Amino acid sequence: ALAAVPWVGLAAHSPDESNWREARSALKARFVELEQAAAGLAQGRETSDPRVRNPAVDFILGTIAAERNPRARELHERVIVDQHYRFAGSQWQAGLPKAASDQWGAGVGARIWRVSCENTAWMHAQLTEIEWFTIPVYGEQADAAAWVLVQHADFDRPFQREVLKLLQRLAPSGATAGRNVAYLFDRLAIADGHPQRYGTQVQCKDGKHEIMGGVESPDHLDTRRTALGLPTWATYVGKLGKCG
Repeated sequence: ALAAVPWVGLAAHSPDESNWREARSALKARFVELEQAAAGLAQGRETSDPRVRNPAVDFILGTIAAERNPRARELHERVIVDQHYRFAGSQWQAGLPKAASDQWGAGVGARIWRVSCENTAWMHAQLTEIEWFTIPVYGEQADAAAWVLVQHADFDRPFQREVLKLLQRLAPSGATAGRNVAYLFDRLAIADGHPQRYGTQVQCKDGKHEIMGGVESPDHLDTRRTALGLPTWATYVGKLGKCG
């Protein structure tokens, strides 16, 4: 149903049939390019296309090239496609007729949803076999990549909660990065309407960075952050730069 949204919107907002046909053709062609780029990235292929290149994609391409473990390689391939669609913004949208451009976000959103569902199903299957992509076995990059896929499984909160318990158990031994616990905990806290514990989810209000939804025991925030390897709140906010 989500895949139909941009086409329904296009039909509803095109002033006439000629405009609709032009916009439909342009949007369809651009989505084909977007998906072809995703397929290339999933195979670890380098590209000079500026619409594809960004720091996240470049870093993961290097990780894929160096990865020799088949399971971890597929993990990184899935993450790079996830990141590709999430960064598919104005550069991909440029040059489209207005009616097509107006539907770009809906089309990309449908692809992000599809990829997230596929990745979550895959992660379910992996974790029944290996428990987690632990640092001692798979390395720090795989640990971080697995966390990315779990973070983006927002439609499956029970799965996220299950993984959070797992990460809380693994973090003290160094099998997973402490930051994974902090970011997932806070993401779930916001979803549940509770205060954050580590202040990882930030919004800009009146020109200042603030913690979304508030935070538990503010006086002990930095103690909790540093216990999981995060910088102090002041350092973290300082790196974010100006807002507003």
